[in-house]
Amino acid sequence: MSNDAKVLQRNGPVAHIDLASIVHNCRVVRDAAPNSQIMAVIKADAYGHGLGQVARTLSPHVDALAVARVTEACELRDVGIEDAIIVLQGFASRSELDQCIEGGFLPVIHSDAQVGMMLTEPEYPVWLKVDTGMHRLGLRPSQLMEVCPQLNVIGVMSHLANSDQPDHPLNAAQLEAVQSCTEGLPYPLSLANSGAVLSMPDCHLDWVRPGVMLFGSSADGRQDDRLRESMSLSAPILSVQLLDEGDRVGYGSTWTAEERCRIAVVGVGYADGYPREISHAEVQTHLGRRTVVGRVSMDMLTILLRDDDAFKVGDRVTLWGEGLSISQVAMWAGTIPYTLMTGLAGRVHREYAD
Repeated sequence: MSNDAKVLQRNGPVAHIDLASIVHNCRVVRDAAPNSQIMAVIKADAYGHGLGQVARTLSPHVDALAVARVTEACELRDVGIEDAIIVLQGFASRSELDQCIEGGFLPVIHSDAQVGMMLTEPEYPVWLKVDTGMHRLGLRPSQLMEVCPQLNVIGVMSHLANSDQPDHPLNAAQLEAVQSCTEGLPYPLSLANSGAVLSMPDCHLDWVRPGVMLFGSSADGRQDDRLRESMSLSAPILSVQLLDEGDRVGYGSTWTAEERCRIAVVGVGYADGYPREISHAEVQTHLGRRTVVGRVSMDMLTILLRDDDAFKVGDRVTLWGEGLSISQVAMWAGTIPYTLMTGLAGRVHREYAD
């Protein structure tokens, strides 16, 4: 570790990334869908874990990588990733189509405008996306028979709207729709995202597209014993303060000491990605859980200490990670783990362990 990294580790928040857990979760995918190929979705900086590092880690274990945007695909090529890269949103302009061709990216075609642009490059391989009920991106099912003969289609995908609810009736309807509209077409099919990988084997088809489950979270935000969380977030104690009864803490003076007590100021805040909106939260310390008091500010938050707590400046506390699941923190914040992972700021140092 460089001196700069050591300083960051000591004085600022650190996201600790366990690459072995990501590999473990990928093996869970392989075990759950042994007859399907794996398209690992690592968009949004690999859900906040670091795009290049995660891509290098997953490369030997998956059949393709997928990102949302052309810029993300270019970033992967720039760091030496040679795997097949699917761009889930496809291209937005002729210049982005040219970037796809230059980089060897496989765009997903989901609109009439993209079909029109691809007619100038009819031999270039593409995936097609069909809208079977999500009503976000996708061609109409009735368009496939017209579009497929015009392009070099190598696969057809759709996206489940309710994979976090395995019994939702739209799941079966979407599966039936994608199978029906591709009947007689010789293309591999892809429908299952993380939730369906774990709970809907009928949706596995030829390719599965795990995303958040690779990082240890499930689609519904609940913990799944088969998965290992791959990220923990820690930050240092900056100060320990003695308060008198009636002293108020933080912006808005929203918390008042009911008796003489001590608090610790922790060096992490909403500018780092810790949610300001959280109304109740705890952190994990080497002495156990401690409660967050007062408002979360841009760079700091405060925790209430016990009388016999022997904390000192520089001790680190865990915002989520070992002993405190990110799913629990997300629940306190009224959100899902995706939001916390992808919301981590660039100034949060990432530290990797195999």
